[in-house]
Amino acid sequence: YVVTCSSTAKLLHYNGAMKPWLLDSDTVQVPVCTMPKSLLEYKFNWVQEVDILGTTYTFVTCSEIWALFLADDLLYSEPANNTAEGAEEMEKLADAKTWANKINADREKRQKDREWREKQLAERRKKLAGGYYIGQTIQAAHDISVRGKVVVRKNCEGVVQGPSLNHPTERLNVLFKERRDKKTRSINVLPFEVKPGEDKDKDD
Repeated sequence: YVVTCSSTAKLLHYNGAMKPWLLDSDTVQVPVCTMPKSLLEYKFNWVQEVDILGTTYTFVTCSEIWALFLADDLLYSEPANNTAEGAEEMEKLADAKTWANKINADREKRQKDREWREKQLAERRKKLAGGYYIGQTIQAAHDISVRGKVVVRKNCEGVVQGPSLNHPTERLNVLFKERRDKKTRSINVLPFEVKPGEDKDKDD
């Protein structure tokens, strides 16, 4: 089911078989609607742009549009009587609450995941000795020696792992791609011993 008029529509009538309140979390294919112009700033869980005859349409799930306009008195009201009609209404309310709660839970999880990623990125971007940051690609500025023996050749690439444990404000801990002594451990270097390389982990 695809709705292309919902971007400007004032009323959306769910008259198909896949009504939002009848769907569950296991439903894979759900009806999609063009994003309403009034909700362009809203961050939907699922968004897909599709080109149709030269016109680009932005689709979202119809169920999420429906959930955004659920009235609180609908979600928290109870049927007035115990008739068959009241039982059917009770079932509809239960389905509506379940679906609305799922959308809210998904939205909260997505927000927490985004905050966690932003926090991780901020941690990585913290400046270390010499202005470097965790995850940055660097190169050896010259041959690097440990106890008088050259272990890393000039221009060998490496990745900054973090600050040196013993001298966090003065040295960097770097994992180089190749060590002449065949060891795979990271080593501590002074900022002048390395230079910025091609940062392959840079965000687009």
